[in-house]
Amino acid sequence: MEQIASLPPKFRAVVWLRYIYQPSFAEIGTELNMPTATAKTYFYRAKLLLRQKLRNYLYNLDVSLCLTRA
Repeated sequence: MEQIASLPPKFRAVVWLRYIYQPSFAEIGTELNMPTATAKTYFYRAKLLLRQKLRNYLYNLDVSLCLTRA
């Protein structure tokens, strides 16, 4: 949740709507006053950002676990 909260607001809104309520991208676009294609683009870009954020988080977690075991 923290990673989603750290997204830019325009991406965060699309992600929240998509995962919480599971509407179509057309419905998200209507709700947020944007074209369907823009909603899809924001979702895709948010996924890329989240993937990178989570990759970094897991890497740092793994490194910290290794250091505490040593």
